Amino acid sequence: MQKREPLEATTFGELLKLLRKRQGLSQQHLAARLGVHRNTIGTWERGDFLPDSKGMVLELARQLQLDIQETRQLLEASLTALAAYWYVPYPRNPFFTGREELLQALHARLTETVGASCYALSGLGGVGKTQTALEYAYLHAEEYSAVFWCNASTRDTLLISFQAITRALQISPGLRLEDEIISSVLHWLTNHSGWLLIFDNVEELALLQEFLPPARSGAILLTTRLTALQGLGHIVPLQPFTVAEGRAFLVGRLGQDELSPAFPGEQERDIHSFEADELVEVLGGLPLALDQAAIYIEETQCRPGEFLHLLEAHPVDLLQQQADISGYSLSVFKTFQVSIERIQGRQTGAVELLTLCAFLAGESIPEEMISQGASFLDPDLRSLLSEPLQRNVALRELLAYSLIGRSAREKLLTMHRLVQMVVRESLPQEERQWWILMVARMLEALFPLDLLHEDYWQQCEWLLPHVYTALSHAEQWNMIAHPIAILSAKVAGYLLARTHYEEAESFGVRARNMLEKLDELSHPDMIYILSILATLSSAQGRYRQTQQLLQQAIQVNERQQEHRYQSYVAYCLSKLSALYAEQSRKEEAEALFQQALHSSQLLLAKEAEHSLLAASFSELAQLCVKWGQLQQAEELFQQAIQLCEQSLTGAQSPYLAISLTNLASLYFKQGRYEEAQALSQRFISLERQGLQARHPYLY
Repeated sequence: MQKREPLEATTFGELLKLLRKRQGLSQQHLAARLGVHRNTIGTWERGDFLPDSKGMVLELARQLQLDIQETRQLLEASLTALAAYWYVPYPRNPFFTGREELLQALHARLTETVGASCYALSGLGGVGKTQTALEYAYLHAEEYSAVFWCNASTRDTLLISFQAITRALQISPGLRLEDEIISSVLHWLTNHSGWLLIFDNVEELALLQEFLPPARSGAILLTTRLTALQGLGHIVPLQPFTVAEGRAFLVGRLGQDELSPAFPGEQERDIHSFEADELVEVLGGLPLALDQAAIYIEETQCRPGEFLHLLEAHPVDLLQQQADISGYSLSVFKTFQVSIERIQGRQTGAVELLTLCAFLAGESIPEEMISQGASFLDPDLRSLLSEPLQRNVALRELLAYSLIGRSAREKLLTMHRLVQMVVRESLPQEERQWWILMVARMLEALFPLDLLHEDYWQQCEWLLPHVYTALSHAEQWNMIAHPIAILSAKVAGYLLARTHYEEAESFGVRARNMLEKLDELSHPDMIYILSILATLSSAQGRYRQTQQLLQQAIQVNERQQEHRYQSYVAYCLSKLSALYAEQSRKEEAEALFQQALHSSQLLLAKEAEHSLLAASFSELAQLCVKWGQLQQAEELFQQAIQLCEQSLTGAQSPYLAISLTNLASLYFKQGRYEEAQALSQRFISLERQGLQARHPYLY
């Protein structure tokens, strides 16, 4: 296709007329295609009015068969209605997307106050603060007597902006002294009303003081990463795009055809739409990152899915691309890196806290988890994170740059995934691995071992997103360490209790393989890992493998005599006894039965409340039923029930439900119908709470 020459036209009307005639269309024909009156085209071409929406301009571009460059030119030409006094150094962004509700709310707030009002768009670097302020300026330009834009990064940039404002106002063009420049602009603002003054990229509020008019009769809008204005005004938080908003941005930025090429089948189009949504999610809806992605996709003509694969393999290279947005010249990577470097020079502890959060699930980081886990970290980190005052000092620095979000009500921290990525990728390899190990050690210490532990389910679910994240980082870097292995095993135990067998087995096998590579197959922790794998094998009917795993666990115990896992040993003995009984190996089964019973009773005498002790008693009780020892079976079932009832979380334990239904069955066989019915009613009550009557530890 032959490249078209740039069109020479100064106004929207001139450009539209030129393009219409190039297509050989009359005003009547174009109006019919658009579904508007012929006079509308005339008013546009004469410059009396402009199209009332970006959508109408894009439809014009489609009907006139414009390419991407011409479409952009037409869009920019349609956005030129300005205030009487105007200094905004950037053109309106033709691809600005969304934020309609926020812009409406911002306009209401800036105009509802008689006299001066001050609001700040606050948020993470690259979230679109400058672009939103720019859109607001163009959108409401005609409603203000003057609109002035100031770069508030430094005092020098503020002075340069004020010099430009004096030229826009055509006052004292020969001013050279700084004080004269500032005072002349402030004098004009003080003596006029209805203006809009925008301070972009405010880093330090103190810098603004000499540039603010003492008597204000206009509106002031700031863009800043700061989350507090110290009484200067009010914060309007700006969030990343939702998936729907991000998809709309990509469609506007790339064009529908580039985003979803016209393939023969619907399936291919669905794939492209899915890839676009996935791209928005991976980039966390950050407009700057999405713009960088769009540039790369546009320049290389690749698909969103291809970009995602490249991003996974080369995140730093892709995130270091130069941005292409008016008023913003830094890449995503450099944007965050600059903020981190500034904090490093002011508060080292803040960077330490930021780095810790970079290896957790950033969507929701409980402050309580950090304070509880501090005692398991490096001594320097321990003092920083466990002491609330020091932790708040660090958080204040991070919040000031919007690198971390904080919900005071829910006591949660949040961290954007791209900030996490930049923090991690900026670390040397050895330091990165040190942090992964440190986080795994903390999470392993916090993750409960036993189902009868107080708040077991809540604690596990609270930690699980962070555990998955930490283990993912460890796997990515092929890290092998004992805390990582045990954390994997604990996750396997939790997933086993949830009957997610396939996922549980993958974590259990990973834990065993890791200890094997560490030459720690005889470590006491292997008892725990092997009992989990044995239970998984039993639940899936792999009884030969179950037997081997149970025997290995018992052998490890015989070598170590590890007291921590004695309830697991008792369970393994009872489980192996049941397997031998099924194989008619009665003498071996009875010998193991006695060992298991003896171990369980010793633990019971020590007031142990481990969930597997309840499982062991229930397993032994079922053997007694099989062998006709009904009195002993009843006693063992009752001991299992009592163990669960004594525990703080026993009412939520599946072992209680299992023991109740098995004992009810025994009473029914004995003709003790009232007692059986009472137990059945209790079981039904538990079942209504969502508990399962069958559980893998008792298969």
